Amino acid sequence: MYLIDANDLIYAARDYYEFGRVDEYWSWILYQCHIEKGKIPNPICNEIMSGSDKLAIWSKKNTKTIILNENLDHSLFNKVLSEGYSVTKENNDPLKVDSDFQLIPFAMAYISNRTIVTAEKKNNKVGQNRHIPSVCEDLGVKYCDPFEFGRQLNFSTKWEKSLQIRQESMSKTIST
Repeated sequence: MYLIDANDLIYAARDYYEFGRVDEYWSWILYQCHIEKGKIPNPICNEIMSGSDKLAIWSKKNTKTIILNENLDHSLFNKVLSEGYSVTKENNDPLKVDSDFQLIPFAMAYISNRTIVTAEKKNNKVGQNRHIPSVCEDLGVKYCDPFEFGRQLNFSTKWEKSLQIRQESMSKTIST
């Protein structure tokens, strides 16, 4: 299962799969969430829904389909904070808990079967300013960028037609 980061959807809506221009992408995302190939953990969904733009409206309308209905594992969350972001009680840095800290534990809960989709790039920063790919590498979590996600799950603007053809072909095979 792919766990979709907020930035992936925010950039897609703003930059390359705008609502009203490439609506096929948004129906494809819904389909992937419906068949549970992709999901958005609750903290990330809440971040997206906090706005009033088209992405927020889309997210609110489709919450039941897109949301990963699981609770955060606090032991994994603490591991991400301490080992991935080097956040400890001793370093006295005020902790601004953002959704990145909460996304990675959801992937770690089923580490062999989950991949994080993020538009972030690896960085050499330390502490709370690290990007998701850097933390994922340290913790053994799989990740990919939004375009690899699309390639892996075969996104195209004709995905619905391709799906329909495959389903018709399967129906013919089963009935013969």
